[in-house]
Amino acid sequence: MGIDQLELFGYGGIPPRAATPALNALADAGVRFRNFWATPDCSPSRSAAFTGRYPIRTNVTTAILSPDLAGNQLNPYELTPNVLRQAGYESALFGKAHFTNTPSDNFPLISPYGATPVTQLGWDYFNGWNDGGPLPIDTTAGGAGVEGQYPCGFVTGSVSGACHYINGTCVFKRTADESISGTPYPGLTCLLEGGILLPGQICNRSEAVELNFENNNGYYVGQAVIIPNRQSEAEIFPPGQSNIGRRYRTEREARPAIRWINERKNSANPWMATVSFSSVHTPLQPSPPGTNYGQGSSSNVPCVNGTAGDNWKLMNSMIEAADKALGDVLVETGVAFKNRDGSYTYNKESNTVVVVMGDNGSYPTVRLPFNFHLAKAYGFP
Repeated sequence: MGIDQLELFGYGGIPPRAATPALNALADAGVRFRNFWATPDCSPSRSAAFTGRYPIRTNVTTAILSPDLAGNQLNPYELTPNVLRQAGYESALFGKAHFTNTPSDNFPLISPYGATPVTQLGWDYFNGWNDGGPLPIDTTAGGAGVEGQYPCGFVTGSVSGACHYINGTCVFKRTADESISGTPYPGLTCLLEGGILLPGQICNRSEAVELNFENNNGYYVGQAVIIPNRQSEAEIFPPGQSNIGRRYRTEREARPAIRWINERKNSANPWMATVSFSSVHTPLQPSPPGTNYGQGSSSNVPCVNGTAGDNWKLMNSMIEAADKALGDVLVETGVAFKNRDGSYTYNKESNTVVVVMGDNGSYPTVRLPFNFHLAKAYGFP
């Protein structure tokens, strides 16, 4: 996300624009950096932010992909949060990492870090994703339909059905079931609980359908990684083996951060939490109701990345979800207060410095007056 999306910088494009009260509160109580530059790729900017060195120095000059060799990944001897560790800080990273490559079906893990790059680079604890962003949307919705049938990644519409879970249990979801985030859509309710909905079926009469819990599914299903402390062995949770990575990703990144920060409130040691939201990285996918401020939800945002207008609606939905998750982190750790009108007030007594940055500009939803030809994934005009 770039400043082209944000009213707080005087931009935001053609209305409706994303509401960002949490970001607004930080900007109003702090400093807006109007000459802050990032590369048009994530890995170089992230490496630069945590080393203080330009990409030409770190040799991380592009988004790191599976076949990239170790020499193109961030070196553990760079000045990363290891400096904070030496100064007595505890540190943790939640969400997206992407300082090194990740294995794929065609390439093994080509990295001297193994599966523990984050802790070897200096953070004491990691809970998130090593990959560069959510993998594509599963348009079969876990095998409930054929390829392309469900572009949202879940069964849309008010369709009741049998919700199947990894542990073999099943619960019938009705149209009026609003147990999760107030959504009346059984397909999304089931997905948010980690399940797969077979529409029009009941649990004890389900047809023989091969459900696929292994499928990655955008912001709702992914392979999570947890590294308990420093360089200990990583715990990897593939999508089909647990519910660890089967939740809306933006919330999934905020909740562990809140717990970790609150556990340190009575500690004498200073701490740093890097809360690295995957949103608003592609694939653009609607956030669930209750995670945004009303500009977008599963009921009024298209699922397919179509026209520029559709993409902007999706972007609004995802920006608002990230801002709301940021607000949850600030409020639930005492860094801010939430007011009755929905705005936030930064708590200056919290003794906490908050820095918000983007690792590259908007893609693929650049808003006027900025030039999309100069944005991520585009060459010069």
